[in-house]
Amino acid sequence: MYGAEELAKVDNVRFAWGPAALADICIERIRSFRNEIDGAVFDTYLAGQKKLSELGLEGATVVMAAMSAPLYEMPVEMGGRTSYALVPPTYIDDEDLIRKADGAVGEAFGKATPIRAPFKTLAVVLGLAKYGRNNVAYVPGMGSYVRLRCYIASKRAGSASAGMERLLEKDMGADFLAEGCEGCGTCEAACPTGAIGNKGFMLDAGRCITLANESSNELPGWYEAGFDRCLVGCMRCQEICPMNEGMLKVVRLEAGLDEDQASWVLHGKGDPDGRIKAGVSRVLEENGMSYLEDVFHRNMRRLGLAGRL
Repeated sequence: MYGAEELAKVDNVRFAWGPAALADICIERIRSFRNEIDGAVFDTYLAGQKKLSELGLEGATVVMAAMSAPLYEMPVEMGGRTSYALVPPTYIDDEDLIRKADGAVGEAFGKATPIRAPFKTLAVVLGLAKYGRNNVAYVPGMGSYVRLRCYIASKRAGSASAGMERLLEKDMGADFLAEGCEGCGTCEAACPTGAIGNKGFMLDAGRCITLANESSNELPGWYEAGFDRCLVGCMRCQEICPMNEGMLKVVRLEAGLDEDQASWVLHGKGDPDGRIKAGVSRVLEENGMSYLEDVFHRNMRRLGLAGRL
């Protein structure tokens, strides 16, 4: 169905591809930042990245897909009114869109296997995206509201366009930074923790709200009441970014918490037979958020205390 030239016509998905060796180069570059990134963050999110050569997956082509991702609103019934807990893009999979992207890559490149990879770095090196100062990947026409997916494909192919096979520069300098970031400090001013500084696209990840509240570990001492505005994640630096103007789509989820479930989650209402707990788990499952169950109660309570519900 798809040839490589046809991928540009797939709705709500952008693609780029190049030699699989580029993935290994990206991983080597990330490893070189070990002393510049918060140790706990590096160990949790980056240390496990394996080179394709280490996994025996040196396949001919690496393909990146950027899929449009909306902001989700989960209904919460409280006191006779409906509030909404915000779930930022990428925390809920659009299974239909993922299947479409998987199928398109498979048709264009032969057998294509999704793999773990340094998604943002690889997307930037392939020319699919640029880094923002907030260390988020921005895709032309989509902004930063995207889910990135990486494949190793069996068909040998050149790069998507000229110049994408360049090696990473030693300091990953300004050419990887989005042009819109030049002279702009909007995201830096919007970040309440000071995680975003004037360091190109390097982020003080150890002070990032998103990385703190998506973990079930105890919240760090700098994490203040009122920081919470989403069920998980933050969104401040993305929503205010001029490059995202008009890009955000909002989807209202059908499954949400009823009065009893909300009261149990937020206020510890009794649940002697486990019926309410089972119902809450079912809501998370229906929304594709079961993997967030270990942070769900804490984060929902913090949303309530912050007046976001």
